[in-house]
Amino acid sequence: MSPGRSLPPRRPTRGLVLLSLCLVLGVLWGLSSRIAPSRPGGPLPVSPACEGLEVDPRPQHHPASSWRPCGEGCQELAPDPGSGHRYFALFGAARDGTRMLGYSQVRDSALELRVENLSLGQVLFLARVLDGAKGCDLRLRDLRTDQALFEGNAVDGRTRPRSLIGVLFEGAGASVRVWPRPEGASPLEAILGPGWMASTPTRRRVWSARWEGDGGPVEAWSAPDRTVAAHLTVGGDALLFSALDEGRASLWSWREGEPAQPLVVPSMGGGAACPRTDGEHLVWFEGHGYDAERHAFTRMDLMTSPLAHHAEDLRPRRLRASRQDFLTEVSAVVGGGHALHLETRRGEPQGTLVLTRLSDGATWHLPPRPGFHWGAPLYVDAEELAVVEDAPERAFASGELGPGESWTVVRRTLASLGPPDLEPVTPSGMDASCSATSD
Repeated sequence: MSPGRSLPPRRPTRGLVLLSLCLVLGVLWGLSSRIAPSRPGGPLPVSPACEGLEVDPRPQHHPASSWRPCGEGCQELAPDPGSGHRYFALFGAARDGTRMLGYSQVRDSALELRVENLSLGQVLFLARVLDGAKGCDLRLRDLRTDQALFEGNAVDGRTRPRSLIGVLFEGAGASVRVWPRPEGASPLEAILGPGWMASTPTRRRVWSARWEGDGGPVEAWSAPDRTVAAHLTVGGDALLFSALDEGRASLWSWREGEPAQPLVVPSMGGGAACPRTDGEHLVWFEGHGYDAERHAFTRMDLMTSPLAHHAEDLRPRRLRASRQDFLTEVSAVVGGGHALHLETRRGEPQGTLVLTRLSDGATWHLPPRPGFHWGAPLYVDAEELAVVEDAPERAFASGELGPGESWTVVRRTLASLGPPDLEPVTPSGMDASCSATSD
């Protein structure tokens, strides 16, 4: 989902590719998908073919990651001894005062995956795969303040269908849930909801599965034409996503027991996509004047509304003009009354990090540190934001980093940002130029 702001994940070496967990092939062969509760980081579904995997049964006994100052109100993730700056598969989450970070790193000839509670300074999950180990390929796909979602498959020289593992953190314990994939390709996107998960196996279909119960995945949406699904996100008890087809794009919502239905359908030549929400506010992009030759819109606006699941309940309001000019990709998070976007234009190698206050559209443009550029936003709340920072090309050319690896994570307090670059210009209330649906 990251729009190319960091280098696309590629496979530098066999050892680096082997990510930190593994799946039970027996699940894929029809065994039970309900796994007994275990301690955080404790026994997980492991393939008999998985070699060199170490899941720590007491992750909380390990020291949490170190952070060092990088300016006023700024701190960066400091590399552990033996790891250098080599991070990837980074995810963040923030809600109700809890901040989470999940990432992989190369450390002491092994690949290590961590999930940490930053607010408590506690490691919740820790696993390692030794360099050269065979049979394991699993990666972090989504992170919430109480759950993590992993995707993986066996890599024993034959194609193995991927499945998803959800880990629900419950204080001193955890429960694990495994979902075998539906028919079709492996999930392209996978996210967690409260008590369920959703995925797009081919972008032509969206399916959902409950955390509890023995029922299999159910189809939430199927493409009626050339449209594809993208940008899955969870808002309350609903799944929100975009339906894309070249210059056409619309915003959709699905709730269990109801058919999927459009939330925002702009008029001809326009598009609405890229939903993000914190469960209270909904934020999305609306494009106008599609240029088929450039595959871009001539104008794009950032929109918001209180979260709603039916078009008639939306109260759309324009926040500001957006620097991004296409709707196929989004890199953004919402929380604490703010939205944090990495906005990119067609043909630009780097994106612009933009913080927007949802109440009035006040905007901050955050320049990267000299010699670096921003990667994907991880989280934002009322007091702090976190974002991936990528190294310049020289780091890759010198061999300091492999393809797909990031340099570090930067956290900034909102109080240190100073006054906004763009003062509020949008009046509160409904913007009459925008409508939830149109013919």
